[in-house]
Amino acid sequence: MNILKIFIVSLVIFLVNGNAYSEITLEQVLNNPGDLKLNLEYAKQQEEAGKLKSTIAALERLNLLYPQNTDLKLYLLSVLTKTDSNDKVLELIEEMKKNPNLSADMKEYLDKTIKERDQSVKDNKDQQLALGQKINKGWYSFLDLSYSQTNNSNIEAVSKTGYFYNADIEYPNADGTIRRDMTYAKTASLTIGNNIDENTTINLNTSLTLNTERNSFHDDYDLSSSTLSYSKSLGNNILLPYFSYNRQNYRAQPDLNSKLIGMNNKYILNNQNSLNYGFILSHNSYNQKPSDLALYADYKSNKTQGAHIGNDFLLTPIDLFNVKLYVKDIEAGASFNSYTNKGISISYSHIFPVGVLKFQADRENNAYHHIDEDINSTIERTDKPRVYDVSFSGQIKNIVPGFDNIDKEGNWFFYSNYKINDVNSTVQNYSTKQKYLTFGVTKRFNIGEYIDYAKKSF
Repeated sequence: MNILKIFIVSLVIFLVNGNAYSEITLEQVLNNPGDLKLNLEYAKQQEEAGKLKSTIAALERLNLLYPQNTDLKLYLLSVLTKTDSNDKVLELIEEMKKNPNLSADMKEYLDKTIKERDQSVKDNKDQQLALGQKINKGWYSFLDLSYSQTNNSNIEAVSKTGYFYNADIEYPNADGTIRRDMTYAKTASLTIGNNIDENTTINLNTSLTLNTERNSFHDDYDLSSSTLSYSKSLGNNILLPYFSYNRQNYRAQPDLNSKLIGMNNKYILNNQNSLNYGFILSHNSYNQKPSDLALYADYKSNKTQGAHIGNDFLLTPIDLFNVKLYVKDIEAGASFNSYTNKGISISYSHIFPVGVLKFQADRENNAYHHIDEDINSTIERTDKPRVYDVSFSGQIKNIVPGFDNIDKEGNWFFYSNYKINDVNSTVQNYSTKQKYLTFGVTKRFNIGEYIDYAKKSF
């Protein structure tokens, strides 16, 4: 019977190793929960890293999609027996016993596993009671420290024509207007979460970003942000409601306070397709000081409601195509700042051994509700932004030879991005073109590991 077990588990691992993947992220798995090969490889990587909860979650999702796959059930059982999930072990064994084609040797093995499991649970409970230990409920926490710099080709959004309207009169842009400049961002982000069970997670993230501009202070600000999210898997549905609060403290502009609530949900259609949909409601208010900016603040404050629907299509295990339609309605304090936004976003991602390359293109139409007579009293404003984005991200140890000797856990990350924001507007003030080039690095500290180490030390 042991030979049979070893053979089946080895067969599963062999099939998984038949395709070479780079390190797979949780985001990829959540985007493709029905992909057998991708999820098996992710489960294997998580098991090798000692992250059994993630391994079990991936295998259980596959077990729901492939209920007749006995090899998959046996792999899941072998992992469950390494954890405290006694109920899940017994539930899976009872499920396997219902198979009319189950061999006598397999039934004997399952019965033996139940007896060994019962004795192991009893021994563990006795030991925990004697030592006063608590069972880990799935809490995790980590701190990300990031630094990035962005080169902006047109930081003050000078119009393409070099002219602008004011009170129906056309003026040239002032001499000495700063166009190209560099901004620097330093961010500390703390995440605390709890895996309530294999299908449910609650997560709190809070962060502080300091942004500075090299040649001016117009874009200098600090941003404090907090987001509470909840994730729940129900059959083919993955539900993700969230709430966020942000405060952007500018040096030379009114401060912005933003409250946002929304949902980003996914419905799995089949192994290659999933439907993503959601909504957003937000309230953005600008402060009332300094007093000379109070009117500007009132005009810009707004309420937003929007929705989106899209499709994720897995071309291959390492190629993802996405298309999304979205619409938003922005009601501002001043009607000439209110508009309706409609757009389409198309993206393609490819997983390389050294990182993830992503291309994205967005086309939008912003139809403003009323004319801004202080700018031009005869032209109705319509903006048509076109955004083109290329990004490449991954772990530094995969691109720098020898770095894995320093970062064995893979907690150093890199990010690079090139973006073009091209806006055509009926009001020339807002016809602009900006190019951004960003490079950034992040160092992650797994706080939970330090806490566990401290407990053991004392």
